[in-house]
Amino acid sequence: MNLPTVRLMKFAIALLSAAAENLPINLSATAAIIPNDVNLEGCVMSRIDVEYGLDDILKSKDKVVVLFYASWCPFSQRFLPIFERYAKDKAHSCLRVMIDDKASLCEKYSVDVVPTLILFENGKVAKRLDGVPGVGLNEKQLTNLTVLQK
Repeated sequence: MNLPTVRLMKFAIALLSAAAENLPINLSATAAIIPNDVNLEGCVMSRIDVEYGLDDILKSKDKVVVLFYASWCPFSQRFLPIFERYAKDKAHSCLRVMIDDKASLCEKYSVDVVPTLILFENGKVAKRLDGVPGVGLNEKQLTNLTVLQK
């Protein structure tokens, strides 16, 4: 199977899971917005909507925790508030990237399951945590990913 077919199958499984659990499904795609709303002072919780915006931030910061998520994924929607609470108390940058229409970012960072967390240090992947298909991620996994990082 090729990569687009696999992604389409994962999308279908996530939609079926959401329907089975009576979770709201949002199929809207995001449009590119100007990434200048990103404030790099202290911890940041921003949404990155264009690839060059993410690349610029990763190059400019020592440590960045990036959450790749999808609007249609119930597991992403459950994890997003956990990540937002985590981001409020951290000294490094925390970014979220909605991958709904960002296939190039998914390929670049090998994001095949959402949610996925990637810890970047000096612009390079230092650690990653892929969500478990059909389960997602939880707060303990987020803490374990970042606890050893100073």
